[in-house]
Amino acid sequence: KLVKEFEYLRSQASPGLAKFLDFISLEYAIDNVMLLLKATLNNPNVDVNALIEQAHPLGRFPASTLKTICAFENSPSGYAELY
Repeated sequence: KLVKEFEYLRSQASPGLAKFLDFISLEYAIDNVMLLLKATLNNPNVDVNALIEQAHPLGRFPASTLKTICAFENSPSGYAELY
């Protein structure tokens, strides 16, 4: 419910407030990416779907994007390709 209300508020906000709300959601998006990277570095066989369920809803990416992040090779070259 919080996410729906946040998205509604974001859609009705003035440009300045909308940018501020974007910054709030980007913090959660970064946390979600860090969750995926740390989990896949520590355990390459981790269940991707369980990780996606743990992601914070305000920082959600499309599920395909999150699965792509987890699919990269667990090596420095694999994560360099991610960037």
